[in-house]
Amino acid sequence: MESNKAKYKIICANLGIGAQITQTEFGPHAILNLMPYERKNAVDIDINDECKSLPIGEVRLPPIAAFCTRLEEEIENSLNENLFPIILGGDHSIAVGTWSGVVHSLDAYENFGLIWIDAHLDSNTFETSPSKAYHGMPLAALLGYGQKGFADLLGRSPKLNPKNVVMLGIRRYEEQEHELLKSLGVKIFYMSDISKTSMDFVMKQAVEIVTNGTKGFGVSLDLDVIDPKFAPGVGSREIGGIDPAAFLDSISNLYVDQLKAFEIVEYNPALDVDNKTAFIAKTIVKKIIDNVQ
Repeated sequence: MESNKAKYKIICANLGIGAQITQTEFGPHAILNLMPYERKNAVDIDINDECKSLPIGEVRLPPIAAFCTRLEEEIENSLNENLFPIILGGDHSIAVGTWSGVVHSLDAYENFGLIWIDAHLDSNTFETSPSKAYHGMPLAALLGYGQKGFADLLGRSPKLNPKNVVMLGIRRYEEQEHELLKSLGVKIFYMSDISKTSMDFVMKQAVEIVTNGTKGFGVSLDLDVIDPKFAPGVGSREIGGIDPAAFLDSISNLYVDQLKAFEIVEYNPALDVDNKTAFIAKTIVKKIIDNVQ
């Protein structure tokens, strides 16, 4: 008799202090509230209340790193239980915890693929970041660049090899982070590349790259990649983004055995209009769940 037990775990990473505007900490529950059945397979990771009012700057790093360590442990637990982790953020700094956990669990240091779907490069370091906000630094940290305690979470760095990283939907960045990624050879599909072809075509290419000789791959999706006329409730709006229908169609390219985890971040319910963004996020999560069940 086939078991009805879920094959996934939803991890609510309720962190907002990695950004200047911290309301993304309320994003995970706002999405999950639209998915009542799935709530029983969800777990919360929260940050201490006293950390929520910390000023922008290095003072925020210790609680963010501690949060990412707890998230990393939850990811490892899920994978050890043969559960597919679906991570709801929270700001994008949580990605350091998510992908450190996956890479460590699979013993796939510098041998794991990651598709980073975002309007931004998120590859500043504290020295190059104009805002000093950590949600603009996680990919650099995973590639081994950045502050001690963040880039070397779990005591080992880097987590990812740049040849196994693909970025999709990019349309806004600082020059220094752009130069870093170009020098490392990270493959970047800008929004202009998607406009010239299609989201489906680009996603197929991305999957080919991240599955080539790796121990698996994951997806980190920042909802700001979607055009704000469809998804206004995000941490950092950028015009000229992806059509959600085209993106939803392209998800079918991810349905391969090598997909090990899926992360969706930067939903800000305070900026949403009629739950438009939340419903897009819910639909994406449901499509992933339906595939892993």
